[in-house]
Amino acid sequence: MSRDVLAAALDYAAAGFPLLPISWNPKTGKKTPCIKDWPKLASTDPDQIRHWFGEQFPHAGIAALTGERSGLVLIDVDSAEGHGVDGFKSLRDLKKKHGLNFDHVPCVVTQSNGHNYLFRLPPGRTVKSGTSVLGAGIDVKGSNGCCVLPPTRFDPKRPSYDWLNGYRLPDAPRLPPEIMARLNRDKYQSLLDAACEQIVNAPAGKRNDTLSLAAYNLIPHAFAARLKDEELRTRLTEAALEAGLDRLETENTIDSAWRKRRQERERGKDGSKPASGGEAPLYAETEPAAEAVDGAALLDEMTRAILTYVDLTEHEATAVAFWVMHTHLTDVAEHSPRLHLTSPVKRCGKTVLLNVIKLLVPKPQTMENTSVAALFRLIALAQPTILIDEADSFLSGRDHADRDDLRGILNAGHRPGGCVLRTTGDEHTVAKFPVYGAVAIAGIGHLPPTLTDRSIAVRLQRKRKGTAKARLRERHAGDLRTCAARAARWAADNREALIDADPELPAALDDRTADNWRPLIAIAENVSTGWKQKAERAALALSNIEPDEEDTAVTLLGDIREIVGMHDRIKTSVLLAALHERPDRDWGEWRHGKPMSEHALGRLLRRFGIHAQRLDFGGPGNDRDQARGFKREHFEEAFGRYL
Repeated sequence: MSRDVLAAALDYAAAGFPLLPISWNPKTGKKTPCIKDWPKLASTDPDQIRHWFGEQFPHAGIAALTGERSGLVLIDVDSAEGHGVDGFKSLRDLKKKHGLNFDHVPCVVTQSNGHNYLFRLPPGRTVKSGTSVLGAGIDVKGSNGCCVLPPTRFDPKRPSYDWLNGYRLPDAPRLPPEIMARLNRDKYQSLLDAACEQIVNAPAGKRNDTLSLAAYNLIPHAFAARLKDEELRTRLTEAALEAGLDRLETENTIDSAWRKRRQERERGKDGSKPASGGEAPLYAETEPAAEAVDGAALLDEMTRAILTYVDLTEHEATAVAFWVMHTHLTDVAEHSPRLHLTSPVKRCGKTVLLNVIKLLVPKPQTMENTSVAALFRLIALAQPTILIDEADSFLSGRDHADRDDLRGILNAGHRPGGCVLRTTGDEHTVAKFPVYGAVAIAGIGHLPPTLTDRSIAVRLQRKRKGTAKARLRERHAGDLRTCAARAARWAADNREALIDADPELPAALDDRTADNWRPLIAIAENVSTGWKQKAERAALALSNIEPDEEDTAVTLLGDIREIVGMHDRIKTSVLLAALHERPDRDWGEWRHGKPMSEHALGRLLRRFGIHAQRLDFGGPGNDRDQARGFKREHFEEAFGRYL
């Protein structure tokens, strides 16, 4: 099979399509590029293609890069048998609505009997990758995406990828303007499209609830003139009728949501009470930045800002930064992990860190001292980011009934749909209050076990003597709020891509810990491969899980190959110094904040049969420069077998 794959890959590359090797995990069903930074490194160079598919990854499949570099766009239609969603029904609707004909479009039949249609981008245009953006079960691969090409065959029990008709990559037609217009719809129109799809595809018994939630979430955009009232009502009504609801029930549900939102609006902006008589509003809105934001640069900026004021490890700062990003995206996450800022004693920086977070998250609401009733009503009313300080007294210093109620609210709010039931009014009518949302909890010591399971813990220590950190003052707030606005913009631009995100997680994480880290690692995966690796390392470190030594050794081997380059030999001290300087790795903080030692390096390399030797590094006139080190030839076999 490798000869067929190599020959096909050389043909694709010769036609000018950048390629990359790709693998498939049968346990998770995920396809993963075999190389790092693949959007940049995808290649048409025949020597590189021969090396990848003939030597380095002989069992890999072929993937072509999509987006601006290749000029390709993939319309990925899922089959019901492969993904549980019938994308072919959505495709029929799409073609009927716009009068489209895909008969002459190059199409790849996947191993799960899906169809991948390949188009060319119009000159100077871009298309973002997204899930179900053209209908349920129809994904799009554009910028930084890829598509698997024939004759790839991952599973011997399944058919290989194959061309459906006689058309091939060079025959790909230009993306129809009707689809281009659909893909470039205003983000609020896209939200409305997605909501209507959810209503249409909602299961029996859940359709009215889905309609109600969609209306409730979209009506504020009508208040802000981002959506037209009439269009919103019409589109939701049409979707509900198509789903099987009757018109009267539909109109009553939409009217009810409208009344609720109007009542909240009358109380103040987005549900807050008007600030009269010195009373402060419940929260301040975060206005997204005007310009598009690079996610990697934003995370660099955010971690630097956090470390400016608080003494944290790199892993802890990474976790806090991703949790902050998550607070701007709780509506598309399957869980909202509680961020637990804990310390053994006072004066370790918990309150300072909470104040930094307050300036970075949307709708921050501090809750040093509140009642149970105020907490669940506040969350149901405004969906703020709750920031709880002095949690050791907050969760243990009350009477047992109130304390247990508070724990129940914080536990239930870990997942979307989490609610508490309470009686309201003089007639004690039972009402359901949604309590899902982001919560940060700062305090000394441990949380109750049920909350611990739902939390990501950042363990602060009192800073060492001589360690200087800037004091957080009001004049610094502007820079942090600017960072928050950039986070809000990145979230708005990437929300659709994260709706169904399901990143591959470190296998060492248990189920509950994986639930907590999944939304954060999904964001990291959407930013870059490097940031995903940082997030994974933070997850393992903060969960007190040692990285798998075998994986660590292979990662080390890859870094050594980059460092050694074409040099004939390298000193152990020089190799270690280069490893310590890598910003994307932990070699500089290998154990307890100390850099990797020669002994640790030797122990990892011994598994490959590689040992340091005393070598001569002298040049002309200096033939006595001897030191422990490695020759490149010591690594060659391991490079070929494991990288």
